[in-house]
Amino acid sequence: MYYRIVSLVFCFSTIHGQAQQKEAYKKVLKIYNLSSYSQGRFVDSDSFSTNINNINSFQILHPTVAFAWKTKNSNYHEIELVDAIVNGFKNKSTFFATANPGNSAVSGGVAKSTYIRLRYEFIYEFMKDAKSDVTASVGLALQPNFIYFKTKPFSTKNFPSTNSGIELYGFVIPRINFKIDERSFVNINVPIALFDINYFKSTVRNPSVSIRSQSVADWHYTILPQNYYVRIGYAYLIE
Repeated sequence: MYYRIVSLVFCFSTIHGQAQQKEAYKKVLKIYNLSSYSQGRFVDSDSFSTNINNINSFQILHPTVAFAWKTKNSNYHEIELVDAIVNGFKNKSTFFATANPGNSAVSGGVAKSTYIRLRYEFIYEFMKDAKSDVTASVGLALQPNFIYFKTKPFSTKNFPSTNSGIELYGFVIPRINFKIDERSFVNINVPIALFDINYFKSTVRNPSVSIRSQSVADWHYTILPQNYYVRIGYAYLIE
C-alpha cells in the first residue's frame, strides 16, 4: 500500500509539473534596437506667417524596452516604450557695441521640451504548438506620439511660444523568432507603417494681436507614410 501511495503521488507530481511547465513563461521582457528612416512634419507659425518644415531622419542605434504577456489563446499583448525624453535648457547671449559698450542686446532664452512615444501591439502566433527553434508571428500595433516644446526668450522683442502635437501611427509587423534556449530568443521584425494621423498647434504670445490670432493649428493624415523601420530584439521569459 505504501508503494502504491508513493507511486500515485509521484505520478500526480509529474503530471502537475508538466502542466506547469507547459503553462509557464507567460510574461516576456524584451530589449530592442530600432533602426529607422523617417520623415517628419513640423509647423512653426506666428501672427504673420506659417512655416511647414519637412524633416528626414536616419537612425541606426535606438534601444527600446518592451513588456509582453500571453493571452489564453497563446497570442501576446506587448507594450513598448520607444522614447521618453524630457529636456530643459537655457541659452543667453549678450552683445555689446564696440563704439558704445553701454549699448547692449540680449538674446536667447529658456526652453523646455517633452517627447514621448509608446507602442501597443497585438501579436498573433502562427505556430503555437510547434517545437521548432524558428517560429513566425505577425503584429498589429498603434503608436501614439506626444510632443511639447515651450520657449521663453530673454529679449522683450521676441515672444514666448509653445508648440505641441500628437501623432498616431498604425503598423503591421511581421516577425521571426530564433530560439536561444528555454527562456530566451532573438526576434527580428519589420514594422510597416500603414497610416499616420497628426495634430499640431503653435502659439506665439504676441500681445499686439488677439488671443485667437496667437495660435495656429494644423492636422493631416497620410496613408502608407514613407517611414521605414527594422527592429532586432532579445527576449527573456520571466514567468
